[in-house]
Amino acid sequence: PVLRGTGCEVSFDHVYIFNNPGKAFGFSRSEVHMDSCLISRCDTGGEFELTLANFTNCYFMDIPNDDGVEFDDDNDCLYLVMPWAGGDSPTVLENCVFIEGKDDGIDHNGANVIIRNCVIDGFDNEGVATSNMNSIQILNTLVTNCEQGIEAGYGSPQVAIDHCLMINNETGLRFGDWYNNECEGSITMTNSISINNSSHNVWNYVVRYGDP
Repeated sequence: PVLRGTGCEVSFDHVYIFNNPGKAFGFSRSEVHMDSCLISRCDTGGEFELTLANFTNCYFMDIPNDDGVEFDDDNDCLYLVMPWAGGDSPTVLENCVFIEGKDDGIDHNGANVIIRNCVIDGFDNEGVATSNMNSIQILNTLVTNCEQGIEAGYGSPQVAIDHCLMINNETGLRFGDWYNNECEGSITMTNSISINNSSHNVWNYVVRYGDP
């Protein structure tokens, strides 16, 4: 990673990270705060494990590049792994834009996360992929032009969606994933629209069972 830390507290304000063969960020057991940062053309935007990682007014674009060639190598804008080790506060992504990537916009793997007032556009896999455990709230957010807009995958993630729009994806909202694992979580969606998605607006299908 360009910037890496363990057990630290760090703030980034108007930081720009471009054109790197590795991650922009890699933090573990830390507190990370980012405001008005731009990350583009890096292998991934960042991996945050057991970390409180709050982002405001940030842009993540063209991860890992913009060559137009499909290449699945786990190139997420953000990979959020397990809750903060230092307390109960959730990671918050607010007023952020995620545009074009070859894997997921936001990959939630057991963290506690709030996504609020964001735009997620153009990801080869999921706009928001959730899995493992714990909770994620997605509020007042647009998810468009992804293979799947929002997915509750393996494990038992608790997904709450409110005042969101999923439009022009292949699948708008999905319970289940492409793995042969148990899917025991839940999705609660209110005051939201999933429309004009080419395959399914809402798809409840678990590969392990071949059924909802």
